[in-house]
Amino acid sequence: MSGGRVRIGTGQGEIRLLRAAHEALVAIRPAPLAPASEWRAYYYHSASTYREISRVDTGNASEALYWAEREHEKAQRSLDEIPTDAIGTGPHKVVRFRSLDALCRELDDTHPRISAQPSVWLTYHQSCAELFAAVAEIDRWNHHLALYYAEKSRRAAREIQGKEV
Repeated sequence: MSGGRVRIGTGQGEIRLLRAAHEALVAIRPAPLAPASEWRAYYYHSASTYREISRVDTGNASEALYWAEREHEKAQRSLDEIPTDAIGTGPHKVVRFRSLDALCRELDDTHPRISAQPSVWLTYHQSCAELFAAVAEIDRWNHHLALYYAEKSRRAAREIQGKEV
């Protein structure tokens, strides 16, 4: 893993709060197109970090253990199923937003006109769902809200598909 390790504890330079662990782990995430093996190592390290932080930041132990289990589950997947931050991995671009707020600002500036064809709105909502789901992995403090927005976008896309039939 190219980004380094996160040190947990109560000493100087060590992380002792869940929020700081989130920030430190996001800072060392592999590049979006890094090999799956690098992502697996990251997820194992992340799971271990969250397990350790649950013992240090006891007020947030349940949430830290939630994240430990989530990250461990990702690390256990086969290499071709390990999630990465890659979105739109075609020849054009890879998108990586660091926060839900940044993504929402970007989407506010790019949504289709009200009069746009349903197919344009369908593509927009499908893309939003994928982006919100990806941001949920990066912006850990807004994880559940980003997942909610992803599901809301999926529902909007399904609604459009239902009207086109």
